[in-house]
Amino acid sequence: MVAESDLWRCLAMPALLTCLVGCENSSSKPSADPPSPVAPAITSELPVEPVTPPAAPKTEPDSPAVIAVKTVLTEIDAGRLEAFAEFLPDNYRQQLESLLQTLAAKMPAELQAQLQSIAKKTITLLERKFDLVAQAAGSPPLDDESQAKLAAALQGLSQIEDWDVGKSSAVDLEQILKGPASDLLTVWQSLSAGSGALSSQTAIRQLRLAGDVAVLSFQSPLDPEPREVEFIQVEGHWIPKSLADGWKSAIIPWQEQIGALSETEFAAAAARLSPHLLQIEGTLDQLLKAERAEELQLGWWQIQSVLLQARQELLQPGPPPRVELKLTQSPSEDELSRLLEQLVEASDQPDLAEYVTFPTTTGLTIHLSPVTDVEKFLTRLTFAKVTKHDAAARQIELELKPPGR
Repeated sequence: MVAESDLWRCLAMPALLTCLVGCENSSSKPSADPPSPVAPAITSELPVEPVTPPAAPKTEPDSPAVIAVKTVLTEIDAGRLEAFAEFLPDNYRQQLESLLQTLAAKMPAELQAQLQSIAKKTITLLERKFDLVAQAAGSPPLDDESQAKLAAALQGLSQIEDWDVGKSSAVDLEQILKGPASDLLTVWQSLSAGSGALSSQTAIRQLRLAGDVAVLSFQSPLDPEPREVEFIQVEGHWIPKSLADGWKSAIIPWQEQIGALSETEFAAAAARLSPHLLQIEGTLDQLLKAERAEELQLGWWQIQSVLLQARQELLQPGPPPRVELKLTQSPSEDELSRLLEQLVEASDQPDLAEYVTFPTTTGLTIHLSPVTDVEKFLTRLTFAKVTKHDAAARQIELELKPPGR
């Protein structure tokens, strides 16, 4: 899965602007003081050589990999999300369009109606409670121009019927990115704290190049140290290696799996999602009545958890590979980070592990996946004390062990 690839971390920022390095030449001004009466002026018949100012240092031109990244980030920052379609290798773009077309063609009308209902309620929530949503996200107040841009984006998103990609015989990724996706980007930028201040403060350069592999350095005010990101060249396009790896391990298998399903099998898979979508709708109904940012934050954590389980159930039919862990304490940030690292390592596939955390009135709840066999998973929890568990319900209660035990 491409959940937190370096590309998406980069795209979460505004565009990186090219840093132009200049050099100022200074010259001394003639003195305004009168000549000294003590010593006569000294003259010379020797010719005076003209002083040649030092040449400005030459800057190395950007490498193709750096140009590719700067271009897509600059375009996206300017609101041209369709630039991402141009950034992708042609084969990737075709595979993604084929997957979207297959989904649209096989999607039952009932599932489409549920998804549209959820989208409408989400848009209504943003329209009615945007200040609370922004407060929960920690984003600053919007200026008049940003408010107008947000209002236009929400108006565009409200035309939900125009989202149906199944109306056309072929999906055009660029057109999709120009429409609803660009409006979603505007909403995301409105909710991102300080997103507009990073463009001129982020440096990107190439560190190493070996054939079709380049290592780029990224540094912004959010990075204490420069981050090194490996890029590879695919069909003449420079993309993060993590995106290429994730494409092979997630997108292609998903495309093959969805394509192999008959309409009856797809309808059965959609039926398994229906209860989760109803749960999300119910949460959105509650959030429309919220009066505090904390209520919105808790509701969003709950939706994240449901989405995680729903996606896993669609990709892996059968018992959900998620387990619910209830921590009867409120750990510190360091304790929670360490616990999450240990839980990821204890999951069935640490490289693909996902988790969602949210506080409760009695402590903390963690939803972790993939965990297929709960009993086997319990034997790997040597770093915490299991106080209670229900394998059938896929629930476990934990206590943190004291340091040194």
